[in-house]
Amino acid sequence: MIALARLWKVRRAGALLAGIAFALSTTLVAMLEFHNILFPVAWGPLIMFIGCRLLDADLLEPTERTGFESVFWRCWPTAFCSALALALCYLAGNPQYVLFPVIAVFSYGACRAIMLGERRRATRALALFGGSGLLALMLCAPQILPFIELLKHSIRSGEIDAGIAGASVHPFHALTMLFPLAAGTPGGEGAYWGRSVFQFWLGTMYVGIVPLIGFPMVFSGLFPESPDPQVQERRCRVVFCLCAIAAGAALAAGSYLPFYGWDHRWLPGFDRVRWPSRFLLWVTTFVPLLGAMGLECLCRDREQGKRPARL
Repeated sequence: MIALARLWKVRRAGALLAGIAFALSTTLVAMLEFHNILFPVAWGPLIMFIGCRLLDADLLEPTERTGFESVFWRCWPTAFCSALALALCYLAGNPQYVLFPVIAVFSYGACRAIMLGERRRATRALALFGGSGLLALMLCAPQILPFIELLKHSIRSGEIDAGIAGASVHPFHALTMLFPLAAGTPGGEGAYWGRSVFQFWLGTMYVGIVPLIGFPMVFSGLFPESPDPQVQERRCRVVFCLCAIAAGAALAAGSYLPFYGWDHRWLPGFDRVRWPSRFLLWVTTFVPLLGAMGLECLCRDREQGKRPARL
């Protein structure tokens, strides 16, 4: 997470804040009980960092050395690291969580293509990222192939319960962003009374107060439109993070909104995903990033002597 924040031009202090807020969020702390969930979640920020680096850097741009050889020697270390991170995330024990950073990377690429007009560059970067995914599948083949063979003997080889009844996040849960125990505490029966979420670890999303303070400051200097490429880059990242947070919250709502039900019914492979509230992971990932970017904006405005920063 720190590396991703630094890639997005956040200072060391802000990047450290984003890393601490994510690592010590109640989402991850509550997963200490479930190692097969905690480990793949921990690999997610690294996968997003590598994917975003492919999209942000000029690794695929032509240089004085032309031809396939130039591109290969500049890109293979990043592609191999991406494949290794994806493979380790899958082998950590819960393949569902590989989808979260992968979808985020492809969505960020689409956002850059639309907002910055980098369609060709984004296409090449995402193609390379997809190729590293194929390499990751080959690295995981010794586990995947026996798993596919044994899957037909599992009770989950048929239809899987989506878990909507026990893991749909009610709007009341937004209070847990400020008060982590507003819906109850971890423990046995009666300790947690959150609506339509049957256990604490499925509904908690507290990342701390400081990222929430920095969150609204991220809009400083984004409007009106500016020809400055750095402002355009930052606007693209802010819009992407906001869309990811909104998508995570909408899917986590489960039965309270139609989106999770639609995806579970119509999207290929989505019927293998359980528990809508797991999409809160996008909230607890991108809120700290936006908070760190907001504090970065505050520091920049303060250096420029702007009144809001002085206040």
